[in-house]
Amino acid sequence: MTAIFRPATESDSADLAALHVTAWRESYAAILPAFYLAALSVAEREASWRAIIAAGDTGQGHPGVVLAMDEADSLLGFASSGPQRDEALAEAGFGGEIYALYVLQHAQRMGIGRALMARMFTHLADTGHKSASLMVFEANTPARLFYNHLGGVALQGTAKTFTLGGQTLSEIAIGWTSIAI
Repeated sequence: MTAIFRPATESDSADLAALHVTAWRESYAAILPAFYLAALSVAEREASWRAIIAAGDTGQGHPGVVLAMDEADSLLGFASSGPQRDEALAEAGFGGEIYALYVLQHAQRMGIGRALMARMFTHLADTGHKSASLMVFEANTPARLFYNHLGGVALQGTAKTFTLGGQTLSEIAIGWTSIAI
């Protein structure tokens, strides 16, 4: 399967939201309660993505939200990036952030995630960032291994604990001190 990559537009919001919900259900089935995943709303995600995409154009030709499509124009995955939102990580030198990276299970291990990360690193570098981080559920071993394989390192002292669906979860930061490609 050959993936085609393109910037997201507002007209992609519904498909992007549906993939986002599906990817959460696939990726986090062993991490989050089933009732929580079942209650995820495509409509709520669609409104959120519409707003993000509308506000996200950097004006430099490198959007912060990129889609991976198949030849039939079906969405396989997406990634988004931008300036660091966590003040402590920004102060530690991680100026860029990968906000999201999701690839549907049937399209994983085909290089799509790696290609999306490369596009996000390019976007961040083109907007003046030299380093980046992302947050990942500590229990999401496959994702952590993927990021480690791409050169990301778990950043000590970054664990954050919160509750989703009545379950206490922890996420950690993975960082890249250089995003030069």
